[in-house]
Amino acid sequence: MLGLTAAITACGGGASTPPEAQTTNEPETASTDGSGSSTDNNTTDKPIDEKPAEAIGEQVAVDLSTPVLCDTDKKRFEEVMLARINAVRAEPQVCGSTNFPAVPSVTWSTKLQTAAELHSVDMTTYNFFSHTGSDGSSVSSRADAQQYEWSAIGENIAAGQNTAQEVVEGWLSSDGHCRNLMNSYYTQIAVACVADDNTDYQRYWTNVLGAPLR
Repeated sequence: MLGLTAAITACGGGASTPPEAQTTNEPETASTDGSGSSTDNNTTDKPIDEKPAEAIGEQVAVDLSTPVLCDTDKKRFEEVMLARINAVRAEPQVCGSTNFPAVPSVTWSTKLQTAAELHSVDMTTYNFFSHTGSDGSSVSSRADAQQYEWSAIGENIAAGQNTAQEVVEGWLSSDGHCRNLMNSYYTQIAVACVADDNTDYQRYWTNVLGAPLR
């Protein structure tokens, strides 16, 4: 199946006031092990590029004390999301009943960014919340569409949270999402958020995590 984790359950309708943000705990990840079945953040031993050419460069120093909203300037949004996730990975974390040691930092992938943004746009445009796109797409097929050659792929989604800090904290409080963030096999990520006050949740977040092939 796919590589994903849901962060909120949305309902139909067009309420102007979003329901309270919630999280689920049903993690799934995809890997190229040939089994065709979903795995619980298990990955393969395929070699990966540590610094793929399409990844954004070195992480810059970022002030995380100022809240970053969904519609923040794109460059700052990307820098803050990358810094927040790498700050999480730099410390040991407890995901449900599992202790994770600190893991290496990740880089930002422009291809995963496009895949994440298109899914957030899709959820916003059609006012739904799901890992399955309106056209039946999955996170793996969306990555494939961007010509991202992966050995493992994962996805966290969320809706309704106001800031980058809130959405990362929400993912950390959920076993499956936390496992995705702390999975040492993933070396690249991207996060997108699209806002629309006329939708049920008003803000739709997508985080795609990947391990590229050589």
